Formats: sequence, C-alpha cells, structure tokens
Amino acid sequence: MRQPADPFIKRVYLPSCVHVGYRHVVKSVIPQFVLSDDFEYEDREISDDEFSELRKAAK
Repeated sequence: MRQPADPFIKRVYLPSCVHVGYRHVVKSVIPQFVLSDDFEYEDREISDDEFSELRKAAK
C-alpha cells in the first residue's frame, strides 16, 4: 500500500517545479515563498531522477 504523498511536496514543490531549474535558490518562505532562478540552462528535458542528482550536485 502506498503512503499518501507529503502535503508540502504535493501542494508547494510539484506545482512550482516546472518553473524553476535545479540551481534555484529559496530566498524567503515567510510571509510568502520567494524563489530566484537567474541561471542559464540547456534547452532540454530532464527526468525527475536527473533533476534530483543535479540539484544535489549544485549545492
């Protein structure tokens, strides 16, 4: 049996992830989410796994 999805991931992360690349920066979360993503990226699609690996490597 699958566990319910994490509400934060479902409500915040997934709807926003199509708008940011793997090098984005979270500037603020209170009183609202402010993200910055002023980076140049290749024009290609990447898988979820690749996004995760690139994100980890970018930190």
